[in-house]
Amino acid sequence: PSRWCSKPTSSCSRVSSGVGSTFTFTAHVHVPSSEQQPGHRLAGQRMLIVDSSGSYRETVGGWLRNEAAVVDCSPDGPQAMEKFAHGAPHYDSVLLSACEKESVFISMLGRVTRLVLVGSGHPDAMQRDPRVRCCLPKPLRLTPLLDALMNGEPECALQLGPASLFIEPAPLPSKKRGHQRSVLVVEDNLVNQKVTVKQLERLGYDSFVAVNGAEALRVLETSSGAIDLIFMDCQMPVMDGFECTREIRRLERKTGRHVPIIALTANVMPEVVEQCRGAGMDAYMSKPVKMDDIRDVLRKFMSDVPSTDSPAPTQ
Repeated sequence: PSRWCSKPTSSCSRVSSGVGSTFTFTAHVHVPSSEQQPGHRLAGQRMLIVDSSGSYRETVGGWLRNEAAVVDCSPDGPQAMEKFAHGAPHYDSVLLSACEKESVFISMLGRVTRLVLVGSGHPDAMQRDPRVRCCLPKPLRLTPLLDALMNGEPECALQLGPASLFIEPAPLPSKKRGHQRSVLVVEDNLVNQKVTVKQLERLGYDSFVAVNGAEALRVLETSSGAIDLIFMDCQMPVMDGFECTREIRRLERKTGRHVPIIALTANVMPEVVEQCRGAGMDAYMSKPVKMDDIRDVLRKFMSDVPSTDSPAPTQ
């Protein structure tokens, strides 16, 4: 048997029962112009990225090229200015990272349409110059960057206030003031990513996502110490969680910093737990991860998590 359903909206559906069920429907949607669709939003625009980190230039350059932009890169201001001296074309936008001399900044102002400062180390005069589109914090995120390049100043841009050089924007209503810490979620499963990020958001935390260990290392390199804790899946392609953790701990021996790393694993056999400990992980959580587990782990490793009567995770 089958049944047809119609409504005044002119949408319809058909349900067929038997061995299985088949659902069909018609939806009337607005299709944006090609210029608004992902892959074309920066079509033909020339971009220059100025930053000392090769992985940062590669990552951000990849984002912009995926939107059909023409991208050039330079490791520092002087080399960027050489491009202009040798007849480089006019750039629509320049992403200028901190630690560049003010003279480089001034020289670029008359040569570009939009100048976006990245990071929080720029001199005060540069940040307050009305010709600067905005100043974006590191680690840089794709959505606010596109907002800055397409629509003007993004919501997450750092704003200048009278009492301090930078003040953070007002938190979203779902977040609790005073608990704006950042967690890196390293997970290759899309569903697990979304669930964990949503749970962190409900607890009042910002989050960043990496799909494997290699990408996690790139995020950490460009984050300028903004990551406060890491949730690390153990089994991932390219670089698994164990290898990534060992590399993070090796790098930390040079900096003296220790970021808590919490393993995410569906296998809590003693040998796996010991492997987590041997790699340098601080604790582990068994999948599927629950809100109470996340809250308890954050409370243990971060002092600003509100207390609750929820039980601690079983380990």
